[in-house]
Amino acid sequence: MKNKSEFPVQRWLNIFFSLVQPPYITESLSLCRELGKTFHYELAAAILRHFHAALRNGETSFEELLTAFNEIADVSQTASYIATMLDRRKLAKMESDEETNQLTLAKLIDLDKTLGFPSPDLCLEIAKLYSSSEQRLAKRELQRALGTFPPYSFYLKSQRCVSELTQNMSVPFKRTVRLAVLGSATTSFLTPVFKAAALAKEIRLEIYEGAYRNYAQEILNLQSELYSFQPDAIVLLTESHDFSISPQISPQEADTYASQIRELWKCLLENSGSHIIQTGLEYPDAASWGSLEDALPDGRRRQIDRVNQQLSESLPNAVSFLNMNALAAQCESRWTNAREWQMAKQYPSSEATPLFADAVIAQIAAVFGMSKKMLILDLDNTCWGGVIGEDGLAGIKLGSTSAAGESFLELQRYAKDLKNRGVLLAVCSKNNEKDALLPFERHDEMILKKEDFVAFKANWNNKASNIREIAREVNLGLDSFVFLDDNPAERMIVRNELPEVAVPEFGRSHHLMLQALKRGLYFETLVLTDEDKNRHQSYLTRQKLQNVAESSVDLTRFLKNLKMKCYHGAVDELSLSRVAQLVNKTNQFNLTARRYTQRQISDMINDENWWCHWFRLDDNQQCHGIVGVILVRKQRETWIIDAWLMSCRVIGRRLESLMFKVLRNAARKEGCSQILGEYIPTEKNGLVKTLYPKLGFSPAKEENHYIYSFNQDDLSFHFADDSQFHSVEELIAAVPFG
Repeated sequence: MKNKSEFPVQRWLNIFFSLVQPPYITESLSLCRELGKTFHYELAAAILRHFHAALRNGETSFEELLTAFNEIADVSQTASYIATMLDRRKLAKMESDEETNQLTLAKLIDLDKTLGFPSPDLCLEIAKLYSSSEQRLAKRELQRALGTFPPYSFYLKSQRCVSELTQNMSVPFKRTVRLAVLGSATTSFLTPVFKAAALAKEIRLEIYEGAYRNYAQEILNLQSELYSFQPDAIVLLTESHDFSISPQISPQEADTYASQIRELWKCLLENSGSHIIQTGLEYPDAASWGSLEDALPDGRRRQIDRVNQQLSESLPNAVSFLNMNALAAQCESRWTNAREWQMAKQYPSSEATPLFADAVIAQIAAVFGMSKKMLILDLDNTCWGGVIGEDGLAGIKLGSTSAAGESFLELQRYAKDLKNRGVLLAVCSKNNEKDALLPFERHDEMILKKEDFVAFKANWNNKASNIREIAREVNLGLDSFVFLDDNPAERMIVRNELPEVAVPEFGRSHHLMLQALKRGLYFETLVLTDEDKNRHQSYLTRQKLQNVAESSVDLTRFLKNLKMKCYHGAVDELSLSRVAQLVNKTNQFNLTARRYTQRQISDMINDENWWCHWFRLDDNQQCHGIVGVILVRKQRETWIIDAWLMSCRVIGRRLESLMFKVLRNAARKEGCSQILGEYIPTEKNGLVKTLYPKLGFSPAKEENHYIYSFNQDDLSFHFADDSQFHSVEELIAAVPFG
């Protein structure tokens, strides 16, 4: 072997990537034998897929491909070197040699940059080398690997690294969640995958594993370890063996089973503040009665549907449903594995477990307000096929006239559906703006329109810079974004420069682009509110307000012309889901950034020692819905502001002043002598750092704590009545706010 410092890594990679294209079909064992075994298995498989695809497409002959392989074989020593670097056992032997580790790390990083897309095994080995000294970088590499949706085997290989990172409290995560996994299957197979899937979404997961098929006993026994664990969320994993193995089941049996599950929910909700994720029943693999199980009124599959319908309808607060049959339909492998079930009661199958884990963690992320809020789209070869600036309007592929055109149409339809349920859309494209707008204005088959986007960046600037500008314009954090681009190089740049942004990976195939976006489960939500449906228009209105504020136009006159109206009231069951959504999603105008589940807020509103209030804003443009929340703990004559937050869509409307006026009025009416406020600094809430002093609070002895003391002789803060509606004049002049 040559000296390591002289190794021709780049030469080998240049040859390799001149041949290899992204995977379109699976490996062929016969071709694998021809290729030999000198390459690392991932790289060999990539070459293999290219060869097979090229042969299928008639692009080349087998003899030509063997000649190309012989060219690569001339530098096979380089391939062997890379394989050595990726060999776990040999790396373990080198751990004591810091110089060798650094050389290995440098080589692997060089290879990673040349690849242009994340290789799970490569990212894992880089993470292992980082884990001893640069844990944040190790976590980032694991997140890159997990973003490719690797197979179950990867989760087993990465288990130790994931555990070390999640147990190291110096490694920052956005949220720590205590998860209990109960069910009628063996839960230990799920734990490493759940932890890794959570790490990918910035969640540090602590897991309690319930005993096999012991979930009812644990739930009903209030002294069980389950309640001692005090979970934030509970997965209740049931499967068809738990229900019935008979092909003919009476509707009464189905109703009884569903009722029993709901009784378990009731016990959990009464005795735990947890959110419950209930899995539906899956169809059995083998239907012994065939289509009769669907046709007969008491057929097994029809009764499974009956159970699932009863479990998913009219869900109580703090319970969500996970449709296992829908997940099974998305799974590329078998959802269940008879051998795994019979030997270890493993469900779902090991191959399906990553998809299941991602779905569970996506729901947990939704519960705690961590779902993504905006989809940023490239245009050329992403929203349509071809380059509009070169191919012209007639030359781009879009619509039912071609397979490629249909795939782009499907992507647009999916994006439009996201927008209609509250996900914001933006464009970030390297293009002349005039060219970029042409399809939106003149192409008959475009589903997306210019007005569907709250930001439109079509220029020749660096895309990472454009995304930063979009973040500034819409007043959202970069971790709220998903960026979709057909170009692997652009994806790599954004992924490296803006690691907070989620960037789906799908090779170069536009047919896989939508699949990767769906598979990521980036925008999971458990409720749909009127505020969600109106979010797009709210952001457009806010941008107008921001433009006025930055111009010389009289802001007060502009606000008056909006004819704003504020409504407010006590949080109740009707407003609970929206209030919980705001509490968990709001980052910028959030004084304490405390997060509470829907169940925890429900407990507060039923406790006389809490004052929980919502605020809604309307104007002549639209109804913005509930946009503000204040949660206050009452301690005799002192009220303590536990949470105060407001949607960034209405920042600049002076609503915060009126919110405080309503709070003061309520506190004074109950004989309160002082209000205590707390500001807990985060990376995102610097906007409200000076809010309390501006509202008349005085600094307390403890840092970032403030006191508002009532003056017995000053009742000017009282409203003329206790109305829950206030006009624009009151809104603007409520309390002077600098």
